Formats: sequence, C-alpha cells, structure tokens
Amino acid sequence: GDQSGSVRRLTAEPAIGKLDLLLEQQTKNSLPSLEGGHFRVAVSSVHQAGSQVFVLFSVVNESGQNLELLPPQVQLNGTSRRRKLPVSSEQLPVVQYVLWPGKLRPKERADGVVQVERQLFKQSNQTYLLQIAESEAVDLPVLIPIHLGRSNRPNQEIGQ
Repeated sequence: GDQSGSVRRLTAEPAIGKLDLLLEQQTKNSLPSLEGGHFRVAVSSVHQAGSQVFVLFSVVNESGQNLELLPPQVQLNGTSRRRKLPVSSEQLPVVQYVLWPGKLRPKERADGVVQVERQLFKQSNQTYLLQIAESEAVDLPVLIPIHLGRSNRPNQEIGQ
C-alpha cells in the first residue's frame, strides 16, 4: 500500500487510545435491544482490524441493587448440527478491555469495549458470544451473540 505521510510505530499506547475512542463512541450510541434479566446487555457494533476484534457493548442495571460487573469475556461456542445444543465452549483470551463504570447503581448504564484476537479457524456451527457477569452471580452470565459478518471498519468512524 501507499506508505507516504507520517508512519507511527504501534506500541501499546495507541491501542489503548483506540479503546478510549471506541468507548467514547459507545457512550453516544443508542441501545439496540437489550437482553438479560436483572441486568441487561446489548452489543451495538463490532469492529475488526486484522486479527483483532473490538466489541462495543452496554450494560443497564435493571435491578433495585447496586451491581459490580466482572471483566467482560468472549467465548466461542459450538452447537451440534442436529439438536442445536451446545457441545463445546472455549474462552478466548481478552487482549484488553475498558468498562465504565464498573459498579452500577439501579437504572445506571455502563459502556464497554472488549478486544480479542479472532480465531483463525471457526467452524460454521460455532458462534462468538460476549459474556457479562456480575460479582454476586458469577454462574449466571448474560451471553450475547457477536456477529462478525456485520462489523464496521474501524477507520470509518474513528477518523471523524
């Protein structure tokens, strides 16, 4: 490609800056349909940059209690083709994430971005899921499908 103009080496810093930019964008996004129970989660967009995947999401506390959110996780789930039952589940390593605020008062909204490395090979019956849990019910996470095909290119929106 064209290498003219200023070229900066990517160290850890610009990547953090990118997460902050995406988080700022997410705080302005209106929420698509939320899923879950006493706290509800929505994925508003997914960005891909090479093998890196950035998932922008929000969490709303629908309970009457304060909630402490755990770090977001992403899993790759496989289902059996016949019965649509889950047959495999694998946690993907999270490169980095931002989630603000991490503690939610009733009716409060948190916004977040989680960055994971995309798997090189994914079977057609496997789905990426965003997993959000709170500290009082670690065993009852909300799982939201992540649709990589419908992603936006990061440079479209970050450059604005």
